[in-house]
Amino acid sequence: MAEDKEGNIWVGTWKNGLFVIDINKKKQIRHYNSSVATYSITRDFKNNMWFCNGNNLHFFNSSNNAIRTFKIPGQITDISADVKRNKVWVSSSKKDTKIYAFNYKTDAIESLETGVISDFSKKISLDKHNRIERIYGDAARAYRLHGCVA
Repeated sequence: MAEDKEGNIWVGTWKNGLFVIDINKKKQIRHYNSSVATYSITRDFKNNMWFCNGNNLHFFNSSNNAIRTFKIPGQITDISADVKRNKVWVSSSKKDTKIYAFNYKTDAIESLETGVISDFSKKISLDKHNRIERIYGDAARAYRLHGCVA
């Protein structure tokens, strides 16, 4: 769940898509249908909304109300906006060693090699030193990877 710049609430569901609710009028204003879970919703530093379901990363441009969709390898598990680098970071459950990001400067998805492999990456965020923090977890282990990213 997240709030957009207008104060509307964006709510993801398990298998019924994403709903945007005008809290003041107490009514639904948008519905994005999906038969897979919506795992993460966030507002970026430009007041755009991002949400994911399956391996689809959706970008709602608040200036023109348009949606763009990007395919990411694996099930997307989390999204995090990064003001310093002008990126939106994405973690996925694909068993590889990469993390992904939408780069506002290039207007494209890019990948970054981490060197750490796991069956599942649950969370991606920035710590207080503005380092990428990716939290991994699988049946055998759970740990964090800190990396200074340019």
